Amino acid sequence: MVRPGRGRARGLPSDLEGTSRWTRARLPRAPVTAWSSQAVRVAHAAVRLAGSHLTRPKINHFSDHLLSRVPPRYVRVAPSSRGFRPCHDGGVSDAAPSTAAPLPALPEDGDRVLVVVAHPDDAEYGTAAAVARWTAAGKQVVYVMATSGEAGIDTVAPAQAGPLREREELASAQAVGVGVVEFLRHRDGRLTEGVDLRRDVARAVRQHRPHLVVTINHHDTWGPGTWNTPDHRALGRTVLDAVADAANRWIFPELGHEGFAPWDGVRRVVVANSTSPTHVVDITDTVEAGIAALALHVEYFRALDPGVPVRRQAEDVYEQVVRRDEPGWSGRAVLAVELALGS
Repeated sequence: MVRPGRGRARGLPSDLEGTSRWTRARLPRAPVTAWSSQAVRVAHAAVRLAGSHLTRPKINHFSDHLLSRVPPRYVRVAPSSRGFRPCHDGGVSDAAPSTAAPLPALPEDGDRVLVVVAHPDDAEYGTAAAVARWTAAGKQVVYVMATSGEAGIDTVAPAQAGPLREREELASAQAVGVGVVEFLRHRDGRLTEGVDLRRDVARAVRQHRPHLVVTINHHDTWGPGTWNTPDHRALGRTVLDAVADAANRWIFPELGHEGFAPWDGVRRVVVANSTSPTHVVDITDTVEAGIAALALHVEYFRALDPGVPVRRQAEDVYEQVVRRDEPGWSGRAVLAVELALGS
């Protein structure tokens, strides 16, 4: 089910060729001093998940420091790809086991979840596996995409890429039990923390009345030397503001006139793919569902790396974002998240 954004009209733009989409990957919580298998996956994530619009011979928005420390097992691929992928000519040794305190499980009370992200596919980088867990437990999950991702494929003009990416997102959402996907159709690559975006997200919160809200990493970086995309920063911060806006009848009184009463029932706001995780979600039983959902972004992944099968690219992503060695979780597959609001 597709629901276009309410309020001001937004057509799919046709002049955004060349907008960069950078990286979306979990970076280490502390500086890497030895190349353990986990550290390699982190570095792999930081470079392989670079945006599809890189046409220069070097990925110069990453620090030379980070790139110089990627082990020989990881080699550069075509500039139009996401950066690096593993060669299968050797391995790396594990470092000593971590002594970090275990991250607790994210509380899962409440029946309704609202996932608000910037682009089609943002929810599929790990979050979809958690969504599959929640829908299997009977929770109602709704997706809201701030843009249609129309500037995300270098070889496809925005007027064609937007509808294509919306279709792929609908298929991905359905694969993990999500029946409602809304596209606000703000400009891809040009999201700003303005009143219009706050109002639109507050409207979605009032309309769907969630107990849990999930959004994308809004922090400035993914870690040392890896700057976050402007859309992610603007959207994530806006979500935190809009949750409060949705509860206040006087900030956007026009929403009340539209029939959306204030909602103060959000118990938690969670940031996925954060550099400062506080909790985890056990996705041991739903990792495969998450991979399958990501692999449904077929044309997007084909454009990113034509030489690698889409399924393999999706599997590689999950190897990077899923933690299988989290202290206290006995080798179970978990997704680390940041609890930004609530307890």
